[in-house]
Amino acid sequence: MAKAGFLVSFAVISREDSGVHRIRNWAEDLHRQARQNGWGTVENPDTAVDAVCVVASSPRVLGNLAGAVKRSLRHHKLLEDAVVEKLSGSAHS
Repeated sequence: MAKAGFLVSFAVISREDSGVHRIRNWAEDLHRQARQNGWGTVENPDTAVDAVCVVASSPRVLGNLAGAVKRSLRHHKLLEDAVVEKLSGSAHS
């Protein structure tokens, strides 16, 4: 079954410790919020480097999850550095 969700990439963020640390902190915060609300999960938030896969628990929560992704990116001051792509089909199954 194909995954519903988003792929968030950070091409501009430095791969040095500070950039990776910022991305991981964001991914962990989003993971916690998504799990608490039953929206889904963030795959491997502790090992993220330049891309994060955010998987929805069902297609019905995609809007809620999209809003959480945007709000959390803004809160962590990563919104302008992120490229968010909607996962569709079997590209990430």
